[in-house]
Amino acid sequence: MHREMDARDDLPATVQNSNPDLPSDFRLLTDDAGVKYFAAESEDFTRACIAVYPVDEPDQWAIGCSEGITGDREVVTVGHTGQPTAKLVTTGFDTSALESAGWRKIHDNVLIGGA
Repeated sequence: MHREMDARDDLPATVQNSNPDLPSDFRLLTDDAGVKYFAAESEDFTRACIAVYPVDEPDQWAIGCSEGITGDREVVTVGHTGQPTAKLVTTGFDTSALESAGWRKIHDNVLIGGA
């Protein structure tokens, strides 16, 4: 998430965070099986959001945010019927227990579960 924004970071127009007080400068973190995963965080790193956009099912997007983030931890989990559940974690968070429980790591900050 700590890089300059470029064209690949543009969220589709239909994907919008309804709370203007939460982070909104999303960065594309990764894509997996036709689903794009974006994240945004506040300047003080205490608030973060994840946006999940399935390219072939654009009406099934999901976005979730969390506030009061301190230390290494799970930040927020989001999902939409028919799409993988996505979990945003802080950089450096030990994901081994989640991976043992069946979550698949697709980025340092993103894990996905079953649809």
